[in-house]
Amino acid sequence: MIIESFRPFLRYDNKIQLKLRMEDWPTDVPLPPNTEMTGIGENHEIKIPPHWNLILKPDCTVEYFGGWFRFDLKIEEAYQWFLTELPKRGWTAQEPKPELNPDVHRHFDFDYPKHNARLEIGLQWWESLNETTALITRITTHPWQPIVIDLGDDDVSEDQIPLPLMEEAVT
Repeated sequence: MIIESFRPFLRYDNKIQLKLRMEDWPTDVPLPPNTEMTGIGENHEIKIPPHWNLILKPDCTVEYFGGWFRFDLKIEEAYQWFLTELPKRGWTAQEPKPELNPDVHRHFDFDYPKHNARLEIGLQWWESLNETTALITRITTHPWQPIVIDLGDDDVSEDQIPLPLMEEAVT
């Protein structure tokens, strides 16, 4: 982590993870009114912020947003809220997965083919807290190919070459 960075982040071998504020959450994945970050502790005092991962692969970059949220809707209300709001932003609901106990837990997926994105939402009802939590992930794959600069072209002048020649770079 960089000291005095504008935003905490973690660097891994092939990815960077940024911690997000609620207002940084992607606008194409709406959250119900009065949504808060879930936290650990009796009163959720240790917040678990949403995060944004950029995973670097040889042929693509994977953008992964993840967050754990809580709101005061009952699970069926939350389920219907997402089924209503997400299609307004271009998401297509997938076939719902059968649930053993839909009054307590729901899981559903959406796709956004235009942007090669998928969305997974898991809802959990907590009777003792009178709230629902949602574990939400949005994954987008961006194809990538290395930029190739052909320096063999005689029409390229020295001032158009983006990097210094090796003998010029060594001082």
